[in-house]
Amino acid sequence: MVWGELLKNLYGAAFCDGTGVSRGTAFGKAIAELANGETSRTIDIMKSRATPARAYPRIITSVGVNYVTGKRFKEAGLEV
Repeated sequence: MVWGELLKNLYGAAFCDGTGVSRGTAFGKAIAELANGETSRTIDIMKSRATPARAYPRIITSVGVNYVTGKRFKEAGLEV
């Protein structure tokens, strides 16, 4: 997840991973408050979260994605 001031005067929230409308709404509200120079408990919580981890190398993710996708297609059989 990415949240906060991404560049000077550029704010954003992304990668909520399908966690729902309520989390997206809370993040959006907190971004608006942060951009206006306000403070809130939500902003404090969001600032204390760890930064995003570095992604795995493409070779590892591509092998993993291809394996899982192939497995699921095989399990689905004629439904696909």
